[in-house]
Amino acid sequence: MLPPVKSQKAVYDVVIVGGGLAGLTAGYLLKDLNILVLEKEAQAGGRILSHSADGIPYDLGAVFAYNPGSLPFEVNSSGLIRESEQIGIFYGGQVHYGSSPIDCLKKLDLEPHYLQQLDNFQVHPAQKTARLSDKLYTLLNAFFQVIHPGDIWDYLPSLQQDALRKFSTDHYETSNGDLIEQFQSHLGSLLNLNTQVIEIIDKQSCVQLIIETADDIETLWAKTVILTTPAPIALSLLKSIQEPCQSFLQSVQYGRGTVVAIGFKNLELTSFAYLVTPDLPSATIIQHNIQHNSNKVLLVYYVGEVSAQLQAIPNQQIIQQTLGILQQLGIGDISEDKVLFTDVHHWPMVGTIISEDSYGQWKQQLSHPSRRVWLAGDYVFANTEQIIPYGMQAAILSGKQVVKKVKQYLNKEFFAELITKKTPSEQFKSNFLIDTSIYQLSSDKPVFLENKEEGNIAFYGLILQAHPDKTLQTYLLNQATTEHLWEYQIDYGITADDSALVIEGLMETGVSDQVLMPSLKKLVECFYDSEQGAFRTIRKQGRAVYWQFDGVNTQLEQLHQ
Repeated sequence: MLPPVKSQKAVYDVVIVGGGLAGLTAGYLLKDLNILVLEKEAQAGGRILSHSADGIPYDLGAVFAYNPGSLPFEVNSSGLIRESEQIGIFYGGQVHYGSSPIDCLKKLDLEPHYLQQLDNFQVHPAQKTARLSDKLYTLLNAFFQVIHPGDIWDYLPSLQQDALRKFSTDHYETSNGDLIEQFQSHLGSLLNLNTQVIEIIDKQSCVQLIIETADDIETLWAKTVILTTPAPIALSLLKSIQEPCQSFLQSVQYGRGTVVAIGFKNLELTSFAYLVTPDLPSATIIQHNIQHNSNKVLLVYYVGEVSAQLQAIPNQQIIQQTLGILQQLGIGDISEDKVLFTDVHHWPMVGTIISEDSYGQWKQQLSHPSRRVWLAGDYVFANTEQIIPYGMQAAILSGKQVVKKVKQYLNKEFFAELITKKTPSEQFKSNFLIDTSIYQLSSDKPVFLENKEEGNIAFYGLILQAHPDKTLQTYLLNQATTEHLWEYQIDYGITADDSALVIEGLMETGVSDQVLMPSLKKLVECFYDSEQGAFRTIRKQGRAVYWQFDGVNTQLEQLHQ
């Protein structure tokens, strides 16, 4: 059982959930407001995961060099290490090198009909599997998976030609982790690590977040929330999601990946930026040179089902398998005595599958799940001209984009509050006891209709007893019905329990007997059953008007069935 939730009623302007590049970018741009950035892990960065061993920094997540010009501040980048312009494909027992995927493929001495298929793919990539031979499909998919973790046919046609692009593997001398450290330095105490968000509820006047830390479970309140987690996590955190955002989140799929980093000392290798290995369990091998010496880091990637299988294998066995793969390539003297360090990391959601189902009809409403909550992250940075919702650049730009939307909303709310300043009575009326979710029950499945907040009268009697307040006392006196009794909420109908709660609160805070006597007499008149010698909760005549509609009995019967 969870411990009681401790509430902190101070309302933040913005709470940002997720400390990846999108969340950090948004946090930096909003740091002059009252904000928090929450990250469940012990380190920020999301898919930027940098380690260091034997004085060698290396990346296990996003490995390509970021673009300093897209960042929200001037970053102090370390030196950029330029890697080889040569790439290769291991096929038929040897590596075939070239300056591009096409160049590599043409080194394979493909038969004329394969070359014709390749030419057709360059012009019209969106072909069905039957249009490509198994052999050519395997070769193209190998180059496609340098950047994408899924199958080439699962992606938008506009992205399928990524199989023919060469990607730069240039990287920073001290890894991408330096960038995250600089973000953390700017944000300071605004960034809370080891803080897991359990639930996000968009209420009428603000957003409620239930969070868990090592010490406690707490409630935070915010005028707005930016949610930067991957789609499945966003779907699990949000209490309610409006369409079309809900369908979009349900449709988004991710590819799985495993990366093995092996550092070598004094190793001479063939010059290449990366190799693809369709004949082997691995997918891609990236070479990183180390500045000022002959040490190397080889990053070996596994994707999809192979990655899933590796998760059940001890790391040492994965490393031995990976060394065996490297030794088959003929790229240099790969031996265990040259190994400086090894590292393994599994990514259950390494990248978005950019499919027709998810991104074929992209529109901005897909990233707005409710009134005060916005999504951010690489997977929601898309436009109709060039849909590439994946990678560091997309994450940074998504963070910038969502900040504009949130600022617009906050400015609009600020001026609206100035125009319609609430009286104390209106404030009590708009502060409800519970959230309710309304569903239409059918023989198929419940269909979500709306969220409502309920309970803005009777429960205040209990609060008045605990915290006497003249303004609240006046509010409750004014909420009495013409019968001098009280309801749970307007139009719910008076009950003995609700009226008693309020009367007790008023008595505790010194309301005179003269004022309360009509209420007490009416309570006896309406609810006391002399035959039973006890009070009824509701009147003999039954439900109030609120409950008198045809759907109640029908839906209760369906629920029981």
